[in-house]
Amino acid sequence: MKGKRLIKSAVKRLKSRLLQITVIFLVIIVVSTSCKNGNINRGTYISKEEQTSNNVSQYKIIKDKFVLNTTNMEMHIEYPSIFEMSDIEKQERINKLIFLTSVGLYYNTYVHNKLKTNSNYTIVHNDDKYISVKYDGFTTVEARRPNYDCFCLNIDLTKGEVIGLEDVIDIEKLRVKFKKDNFTVVKGLDENIPLDESGWGELFDHYLEYHVISGDELHNYDFYFTDNKIGLIISVPVDAGGSYIILESSDNLSMDDIKK
Repeated sequence: MKGKRLIKSAVKRLKSRLLQITVIFLVIIVVSTSCKNGNINRGTYISKEEQTSNNVSQYKIIKDKFVLNTTNMEMHIEYPSIFEMSDIEKQERINKLIFLTSVGLYYNTYVHNKLKTNSNYTIVHNDDKYISVKYDGFTTVEARRPNYDCFCLNIDLTKGEVIGLEDVIDIEKLRVKFKKDNFTVVKGLDENIPLDESGWGELFDHYLEYHVISGDELHNYDFYFTDNKIGLIISVPVDAGGSYIILESSDNLSMDDIKK
């Protein structure tokens, strides 16, 4: 049994790595092709607006914006960048990671013509060691009904790497707390709809099985954290009320209760 779990874990990590490579590859192809064909509007720009950094002394944060207008795509994506880190090489690596995730996940999810997307972000937590970013946006393909998107990016600033859910959270401990009604709805469901323990359990199983980003089996992009809370983004069919719901741990749940 232990061997099977190790194999399953290795396969999951390989799939996650392949997803990240695919994201990078698609961004490079699309942007490079657009530049070569001269389709990028001359108004494409990166705007810089300094943001508050939660009194962090190790770095500062600026708001950047990626704009791409081609014959087949319109993209307006805001994302954060970090500057004034003492380690410039690590700073560049982190900023590339943020950019490729912020822009690349849209390419990876919506490889279609006539794409229009608009996305902004919220920094839900940052300190000297970690930053947690939540993205909200909408996408339309060929003038169809917009699809509303939400995903997250959590980065270990000391290592310059993406943090996956299982890197910091014990899934079984989280499952137990989740089933005991330790989460509250932030967005997407009627808060007055009661769920018993069985209902919460089914919702958690749904979270583990279905992903807001296709192929994200390690749940790198569907959770965020604050000083003392964790938020989960759960994919929901459109006919069930929307593209996703957001739940946050309640005040009676300590992060220490679910940490690895």
